[in-house]
Amino acid sequence: MTRKFESYDDYRRHLKNKYGLGEGSKYKPWFTVRDVKDKNAFRSIIEGIKTSRKHHFLSSIETQLFYILEFLDDVIDIREQFPLFPVSASKKIALNLGVKHPKVPKTGIDHIMSTDILVTRKNKDGYFYQAFCVKAEEKLKDLRTLEKLEIERVWWEQLGVKFFIFVGNKKTQTISRNISWATDPVRSGTQVHLNHFVEPAAELLHLGKSLKSDICHDFIALFNISKEEALNLLRILIATKQIKVDMNFLLEESLSIDIKYIEQQNNMVSYGN
Repeated sequence: MTRKFESYDDYRRHLKNKYGLGEGSKYKPWFTVRDVKDKNAFRSIIEGIKTSRKHHFLSSIETQLFYILEFLDDVIDIREQFPLFPVSASKKIALNLGVKHPKVPKTGIDHIMSTDILVTRKNKDGYFYQAFCVKAEEKLKDLRTLEKLEIERVWWEQLGVKFFIFVGNKKTQTISRNISWATDPVRSGTQVHLNHFVEPAAELLHLGKSLKSDICHDFIALFNISKEEALNLLRILIATKQIKVDMNFLLEESLSIDIKYIEQQNNMVSYGN
């Protein structure tokens, strides 16, 4: 059911129901795919590996960025459709900038602005945040879009959070599709019975280019699994970073993979452990 965002009572009700609040598995995005009225609009729901919750994205570029960010080792939380509360703060910024604050067309009340993706990262000094606005490049030519982006940028700047604009390109699209393909067996949870094959499977591999069919044949022969399971095992090896491969071409469509690093053979700590 589509929720309404037309009155302050609507806002208060959504806050009472914890939308826009929480972290990790407890976070509920301010907007969800169910709130998009346009039946032709892009929308996707993706099971988060690091957050153990469903993520809601309202554009293909948002989805693209999510896969790339989640695959980074130092990213520990991703919150999409993050609301900029309180609205009085964004109104003050708009006034100082000399631009109009966004309004709800039907009622004329102030629209609660939101940031497409807020990331929590961790380094040796602790936790830090990064905010991302996701826009198709052609939309950045629109003056009104730029005005709203400036309100958003200043809002985060005042909190000491770096603000980025992500437009995507062919390279990031390819990398994102590869991560999606590799991580799907992990997200679905349907291949958990393959997990105990991961370490011995990594021992069979070698650096450089190999045919996927040859790798899968070895897996089938050694572990007595099906062709589909063998391919999923290879995907899991990539998803869990037991191996690192060249992501600059589409892995799903390619006959071969180029292995750049084998974790077990280098005695490193694995992604997800």
